[in-house]
Amino acid sequence: MPFGNVSFITKTLVDWFRKIDVEVVPIPFTTPLKDAQVVLKGLEGLCLQGGPEIHPIYKKLAFKMLDLASDARLPVFGICHGFQMMLLWAGAKSLDRIPRGPGSVLQVSCDSEILKGHDLTVSPKTFFHDYGVYYDRFNKSLMKTFRLLTVSEDRDGKVYASGIEGQDRLDLPFWGFQFHPELDRGLDWMADFFKGQMRGSGHPVSKEPYAFGKPVVLWTKKLCYVFPGARRKTRRRTG
Repeated sequence: MPFGNVSFITKTLVDWFRKIDVEVVPIPFTTPLKDAQVVLKGLEGLCLQGGPEIHPIYKKLAFKMLDLASDARLPVFGICHGFQMMLLWAGAKSLDRIPRGPGSVLQVSCDSEILKGHDLTVSPKTFFHDYGVYYDRFNKSLMKTFRLLTVSEDRDGKVYASGIEGQDRLDLPFWGFQFHPELDRGLDWMADFFKGQMRGSGHPVSKEPYAFGKPVVLWTKKLCYVFPGARRKTRRRTG
């Protein structure tokens, strides 16, 4: 995920997956498109995290990775900004400016693999977005690719899309949410669900995954890992 010209990944997201024994391999947003296929062969799932901005280089890489993941039936989990990338990839023409609301979530699909057996209570602290797609713009193009799982309201009471799932879960094991489940302990089951999808995907993983060979640095002020080159005062960690 870009922040200015720096690649970063949030510590909370890394910790969310690591506590269920899923190792996170950060992908710099400057990764050349020609290397995307090699990168994907080293992964069992792809997570598009939240973040502050849509960088044109990142958008191209995200779309390329989603194309490849779709072809390979690789599980994908999109969070906030990542959710928005999935909608744009599927045909949304643009994003709407959405005033943050109270954080309520209404489930609109009763036939959802990820929500089955769960009471989806979402804390307001998980909503950090300023953009998204309103319900009335969840068009036919999007519905060809995704089923709408949940909706939410902005502070003016206008309804927007907040949860999606691939129309065919076997051919397109994609899930995305406009909120941040990694910030709510009550939603840890989502990480467990995604882990289960990774393990059962049948996606062949290379024995020699893409070697990034780049240590990351913990930027304590923002609690995120950044790749070398960021001009910040940082505390180094191995990783």
